Amino acid sequence: MAGKAKGAENRAPMKELDDHLVDQMKEAVDSGSEHKLREAFKNLPKDALQQAVEHLKKSGNDHYLKEQYKEAIDQYSLALIGDRLDPKIYCNRSLVFLKMQKYTEAIADAEACIALDKDWAKGYYRKGRVLLAQQKAAEAKPYFKKCIELEPSNRDAKLAFSEAEKMAAMMDQFISAANQEPGRPPAPLQPELDETGQIKADKPKFWVNMAEKSYHPENQWYKHSIVAKGMQRYLETQCNLFSPKAQLAALDEYTNQMLIAGKVMQEYIKATSSAKVVVVGSGAGVLPLMASEARASVAYSVEHYHYESQISRSVVARNKYTQMRAEFGARLQELTQEQLKSKVAGFASDIRHVNRDPRQLEYTDIPEKCNILVVNRPHYSLLGTGLMNIVQNAQRTFLTDDAKIVPCKVKVYAAGLQLNTTCPYLMRSFVETYSWSLNVQPIDLRTTPHKLLTKPFQIFEFVMNDRKSLEPVERRQFTVPVETTGILHGFVYYYETFLSETLSISNCALSRGGEQALYYINARPVQMDTELQVLVSHNKSRITFDTAHSPSISVMHEFCCPEWMRNMVNDTTRTEAYSQAIEHYCHTRSGEEVTVLSLCGSPGVIAMVAAQQMNVRKVYVTEKVQHLAANMREVVADNGLSEKITVINKEPRNLEFGWEEYQHQHYDLHERPDCIIFELFDCACVGEGVLYYSKFIRNAVNTPRKTPTLIPCGATIKGCLVQLRSTKIHGYDVGPSLNIYRWQPDMGVVDLKSTNFKQLSDEFEIFRYDFYQDGPDNLPHAEIAVPIIAEGIVSAIVVWFDLQMDAETTYSTSPFQDCNPHIKQGITYINELKVSPGARVPLIAVNKGADIVFSIDENALRGSPFVTILPLPRLDPAWREHAQKTEELTKSLQSRMQVASEFKAITQAALKMAIQPTNFGLDPQIATKFCNAFFTSVQ
Repeated sequence: MAGKAKGAENRAPMKELDDHLVDQMKEAVDSGSEHKLREAFKNLPKDALQQAVEHLKKSGNDHYLKEQYKEAIDQYSLALIGDRLDPKIYCNRSLVFLKMQKYTEAIADAEACIALDKDWAKGYYRKGRVLLAQQKAAEAKPYFKKCIELEPSNRDAKLAFSEAEKMAAMMDQFISAANQEPGRPPAPLQPELDETGQIKADKPKFWVNMAEKSYHPENQWYKHSIVAKGMQRYLETQCNLFSPKAQLAALDEYTNQMLIAGKVMQEYIKATSSAKVVVVGSGAGVLPLMASEARASVAYSVEHYHYESQISRSVVARNKYTQMRAEFGARLQELTQEQLKSKVAGFASDIRHVNRDPRQLEYTDIPEKCNILVVNRPHYSLLGTGLMNIVQNAQRTFLTDDAKIVPCKVKVYAAGLQLNTTCPYLMRSFVETYSWSLNVQPIDLRTTPHKLLTKPFQIFEFVMNDRKSLEPVERRQFTVPVETTGILHGFVYYYETFLSETLSISNCALSRGGEQALYYINARPVQMDTELQVLVSHNKSRITFDTAHSPSISVMHEFCCPEWMRNMVNDTTRTEAYSQAIEHYCHTRSGEEVTVLSLCGSPGVIAMVAAQQMNVRKVYVTEKVQHLAANMREVVADNGLSEKITVINKEPRNLEFGWEEYQHQHYDLHERPDCIIFELFDCACVGEGVLYYSKFIRNAVNTPRKTPTLIPCGATIKGCLVQLRSTKIHGYDVGPSLNIYRWQPDMGVVDLKSTNFKQLSDEFEIFRYDFYQDGPDNLPHAEIAVPIIAEGIVSAIVVWFDLQMDAETTYSTSPFQDCNPHIKQGITYINELKVSPGARVPLIAVNKGADIVFSIDENALRGSPFVTILPLPRLDPAWREHAQKTEELTKSLQSRMQVASEFKAITQAALKMAIQPTNFGLDPQIATKFCNAFFTSVQ
């Protein structure tokens, strides 16, 4: 920038500060006291004051050039004490705040610079740069334009303006796409298709060795890609929206571990004079409250995402107010609203909330040295939520050298693993094709069929106060004896967390349980009584494995299957129920040859059950996803059934039927099926469209003389009323702050067996379907008076179904049975009701074809002595508004992906962020789920 700030041209050249003045100022600067520095400045003559300010400014510049940003901020801030009207200092400090990604502070300084000198171009340029870094391109453009008006030859401003224009145009297309009429593609985004009608773009591909590379915002592919930055912002928004439910899930699974860590923290506080605590992951505000209870001088509650921080603030305020009422009693009633608010703030002043990525905490976030750090971010992968980076950043920034860290140590163990299935058929092709993941995958060895090929061996020991043990490790080699012959699909690892030197907990399946982590490698056979050379690395955000004798060519992966399909293969109860019904049907048609059509039958298990019946001549099975259909053909071939089973890669309602007289034409089926098998069910039974498919089949296949046998032939939807809500943790009331995030607008999925709930009604029937007759044209509607059997608060309706396979066999997804079906239950949250035995809750259920909607007739409850309608809100309106806006952006993103170049850029950025989500400040589950969609649903 060539321009100068106002008044700069009138200043005389500065002499070097004399030694006496340096000593005088140094004492004030070293004290770190703003008051002392102000006093020192007061005693200086005007020329000396100007020299002191210039000296501090130059010192700040020197620190900036050395990338010592914290020190640069300190020097600029001290300089401003001496001269509050110097726009250049604000401009320089804004730049440093921008480098530190402290956008609020950077904007404030840029605005101060503009206010002090409206004719200096650099202030406008600086604000534009901050806005651009925040992806606010449209807002940034006027500032770059103003800068160019003031300095027409400014090349940097022109380049920045061009960049802002491109980014703004991209966002305009996003908005334009979101506002299109339903069903109409946006005009400027016509898809580029190949001759088969598919998007003409490279599909995403994954090689196992990609996991060993480092993907980071400092990489060139990220720095120079507007799409990558936009992708990260989009995923950050998704992570923020998901964070309350992630916190609820973590509390359900890890509350005991959190409370043990909290008690260890309290012991440290009691043993430390003037304990200053930083809690990363507040456990819905419980841990900072426990720190306050133990009389910590101050407790910093750090949460990454906005809604997590909001929950923590709300829980702390509520419980501090309760404590204050207990202490001050009736005297609080004499206070005005403002006085009460001030009183609560003062009472809670020992707990301070920080909403920031904990890997990037700075002195402005934690402005004092602290002597206790608690990291409460449990994750099956150990490193997936940034444990190592959080600890190392804390040690650099705000921890004392002798600080206590919880956990203080972690030991990591691993073992070689072969994945198995409980399916009675050879599923090698299915297992090996889909045994991979973009990131470390959760696995529960208690419920997943597997075989351990080696004994567990220790791979790492991370000691939090030993900084060397936290540094990355590249290819540490272990010689491991092979205990059993098999196919090595990957390595499972688990860890033992030492909350103190003598107290540890583990996620090993043989101890307290929980989920372990599975890292896939290129599958290879191993022999018993041989040795395996295992190479283990970590880059502080991910642990990776390899073997010294792996194939030199890494296997490429283009497709993955949904997790429910893996679970379905191992659902022996389901397979047995279909087998019994098919065998019974074939027995009734003994002596006749029959043809079977199975709809949505991946990965082919039930089709193979049918094909092995003696009198089944032919089985047709449909699968609309191309790669799943191709894999099903391989599975069928592996089991020697290719001649008997034909796989049709089509959506069932697109099937083309042609009977005997039309055999010279091309049709999918040239014979009428005698038996039709439905395999498409979700938690509410009808969500995958079984009623629509049954109608289509009736119209296409049935004749007055012949109606195919349907398996299953019908279904019964059942449900019960439950209390499923948070109340207290360690005596602290967390309910009102957490329960509003349980709600969701449509039916969700819940595994009631593993959920802490209270049953408030017996099970009751909601709908009964006959697949021979019912369809989307005669949808049922039910009004049910549900008797209450226990006192409590009705917060949700849980539903499941019984499939009537035939007259004798039933398959149920009920949570009240011994088996564990792969299809879990559906849950719908309602306005809460306080109930007691004797009440009847008037439930209204409406089937909308592929959805079931529930409501309560609240008018019928007025005046009931057994029911009270609670006035508590069921959702956070700000969260819902945020979710709606994000949904619009999602639609826009889907539209952009219709352009081949955009599709490739988006998928590549998503792939790299899913491989190393921690480096981009993303929740691993969200980043992986988003990217998996490209590998799962691609046709």
